[in-house]
Amino acid sequence: MKSTIRNLSLLLVSCLFIYGSCSKDDANSNTGGSFFINGTSHDVTSTTRTTSTNLIWFNFTSLNSSTFANSSVNFYFAGTSIPAAGTYNITSSSVGLAANQVYVMATSTTSSSVTTEYDATGTGTVQVSVNGGKVNISMGNTSMTNSGTVSASVNEK
Repeated sequence: MKSTIRNLSLLLVSCLFIYGSCSKDDANSNTGGSFFINGTSHDVTSTTRTTSTNLIWFNFTSLNSSTFANSSVNFYFAGTSIPAAGTYNITSSSVGLAANQVYVMATSTTSSSVTTEYDATGTGTVQVSVNGGKVNISMGNTSMTNSGTVSASVNEK
């Protein structure tokens, strides 16, 4: 009898292990890409798209759930609709953006709640592609304020 109970227990544990290892993990299965701030890699954990009267911007956030360190990179475009695929020139301000321009801002917050903001200095370009109504943005290593550098290859989830 003890042998049967032990075997059933082992079978149940094995089944739970197999089920858990085969189940889909939504947090990691739909990648939003990644970005780098000062050489440190951040995997995108959430994305948002926001529109205002004359701007549309995309926020790509990386949250470390263990340390609560939070980093993000934001791309601001003129207009209120999805930007067309193509190359956009980086500007140093989101005010008065033209159709072929983008403003970039990144933030990095450490686990001790120290936040550093990095703003575009007005040099470089961003590549935009659109797939199924979702925006994909690529940017090579770009100099930012606060002696920062940012690069990105991010996708709306």
